[in-house]
Amino acid sequence: MAYHNKGQPGCEDGVNKLNYLEFPPSSLLRPFVQCYWMMRLTYSGASPSSHQVLPDGCMDIIFDLRGEGVEVIGTMTRAIEIESASGLDLCGIRFKPGGIYPFTRIDASEFTDNSAPANDVLDSWIHMTLDELAACQTDQKRADYLNFLLENRLVGCDQMDFHFLKFLSDISENNRFVSRVEQVLPMIGMSQRTLERHFQRQVGISAKKYLSIFRLRRLLRELGKIESPIEWTNLALRHGYYDQAHFIHEFKGITGTTPTHFLLRDPTLSNFYNTNSRSKC
Repeated sequence: MAYHNKGQPGCEDGVNKLNYLEFPPSSLLRPFVQCYWMMRLTYSGASPSSHQVLPDGCMDIIFDLRGEGVEVIGTMTRAIEIESASGLDLCGIRFKPGGIYPFTRIDASEFTDNSAPANDVLDSWIHMTLDELAACQTDQKRADYLNFLLENRLVGCDQMDFHFLKFLSDISENNRFVSRVEQVLPMIGMSQRTLERHFQRQVGISAKKYLSIFRLRRLLRELGKIESPIEWTNLALRHGYYDQAHFIHEFKGITGTTPTHFLLRDPTLSNFYNTNSRSKC
């Protein structure tokens, strides 16, 4: 069953209409796939809009259902601005951190903070998939087809790869609190060199950067629940930052702005923010 990621089935801004849907993967694919997503945007005579996307450790394969190709989107280390385009009609596979590797065996580090046409890095099956998706009559059928496709391409995940994916899931989904690489090594039972090799090859970023991204995401989840004045230093220390300066440095490195400006800009968090009652950072 489909569910909407944010807000209502569609959101309208003047003559703009955005529709975004997510579909869960099959049970067999849950260790690897975050979701299948569909996005459409139609507008007439309006200026293009944009929104910020924060790093989440995931990689995507995006199919442009208007027939304009397929792209592999690498893991991000910093926020990016996505601008809408008239007649947007996209279907995507969002892989969990490290989840794309068993299906493609591509080196994720080659795509970090970048994208590439799928025909440059994947076999011809990806373009046949675009034709099949475009022919599907409903979004649910597209999700069903992607389940069928990936289940048949899952040639096998060796024990060490699966162990690594489970560890990544523990950090990103179960909110397991780790902030330094030294804490990770006894948990996963790898040497630091082996761990870094897995991160670079399967996720595309270093272990340190991955932990930094999810530390910030944990902090933002807590921040969204705070209604009283923010005690920035205590908040930063709770999430493993050395001090407020360390927190601000990492925050700006990932989001491109300060915590105060980020809250004022992000509608999902600015509802909890009042410049008259909260401390600035």
